[in-house]
Amino acid sequence: MLCQVWKEIFEIEIHLTQNEWNVHFDRLVSGAYQIGGIELNAWWSDPLHLFEFFESKADLLNIPFWEHVQYKKIMCLAKQASTIEERNLFLKQAESLLAEEIPAIPLYQLSGNYLKHKGLEDVFSSENFQIDFKWANRKT
Repeated sequence: MLCQVWKEIFEIEIHLTQNEWNVHFDRLVSGAYQIGGIELNAWWSDPLHLFEFFESKADLLNIPFWEHVQYKKIMCLAKQASTIEERNLFLKQAESLLAEEIPAIPLYQLSGNYLKHKGLEDVFSSENFQIDFKWANRKT
């Protein structure tokens, strides 16, 4: 579908190649692509985790090999911030710079759907869609 949209809007002919994951990833991290895709998910609820990928083009998951001096400075300030408000201010600046420079284009956001029986309680569900039944029990 994306190929069709780009052809209609940008008049670009897209030729897709399908590879096994290890071949695809090797091509991405070596820069052997024109347009590539990867799904990145934060392991915890902290924007710093994903923002760090773009701090250095040497980072394995900095697929576009993007670097920016000001971004590095902002990230350093965010890591050294003494309050959460100050840290969030710097992270917002980092996000704005990423949005301005566009080293990567987010195409979608994952969502998690699940069903829970009405007789089950105390099931933990994280923002990363992990479900933990450790403290779960049945309502009586």
